[in-house]
Amino acid sequence: MQTRLDPAELHAFIDRVFGTPDAAACRVVDVLEAQADALAWVRDTTGRYPSPKPVAAAVQEAATGLRGVDDKRDPRQILSTVAVEALAAYMAEPQ
Repeated sequence: MQTRLDPAELHAFIDRVFGTPDAAACRVVDVLEAQADALAWVRDTTGRYPSPKPVAAAVQEAATGLRGVDDKRDPRQILSTVAVEALAAYMAEPQ
C-alpha cells in the first residue's frame, strides 16, 4: 500500500519544525516531487523498476535544469513530457 502525504500538509509541518524555507528550497522540493512522479509514471507504464537508465538519465538532466528559483516553468509538465519522450525513444531502439 502506498501512502502519499498531502504536499501542503507536509510543507506546513516542515515550516513548524524548521521555520519557513526560502524560495530556492521550495523550488527544489517542487522539482523533486515532479521528478518522482515522472519516474513513477514510467514504472507504472512499463512495469519495470528501476526505470531504464536512458529514461532516468533524461529525467534527471531535465530536473537539474529546473531547480533554479528564477525558472518559472512548471516542473511537473516538463518532466512528464521528458519522461514520455525518453521512454518512447528507448522503446523505439532495437533491443
